[in-house]
Amino acid sequence: FAVTSGVTYHFEYKIIYGSSVTTTGLRLAMTFPLAKFWGCAVSIPIAVPGSAASFDGGITVTGGSVTAVATAVVNTDYLALIDGIIGVSTTGTLAAQFGSEIAGTTVTIKAGSFGKLWTIA
Repeated sequence: FAVTSGVTYHFEYKIIYGSSVTTTGLRLAMTFPLAKFWGCAVSIPIAVPGSAASFDGGITVTGGSVTAVATAVVNTDYLALIDGIIGVSTTGTLAAQFGSEIAGTTVTIKAGSFGKLWTIA
């Protein structure tokens, strides 16, 4: 998303994904321009529903990531979430990035995944 200096935004990404092996999780990252303030939370499913079923973390710097260490069931669709607020200092681009936890294994982002950006101030 293109973001403008002096504007505050709320952003949200809903990412449907699947992994080819249970021992490989999803890595989610964010890149963003200079900010007066920034807050970003990530939640990635890692196990069957119940206790400790998701890996949650915050992204605190541009290029920072949250990495899940597993996927509960292979070739099953899961929903990962990114939610945050940014007060932009320098006009630039706000972008979500994804990858596999382990090189050489496949994590696939599925159709229906999306991001939203709202101006809040």
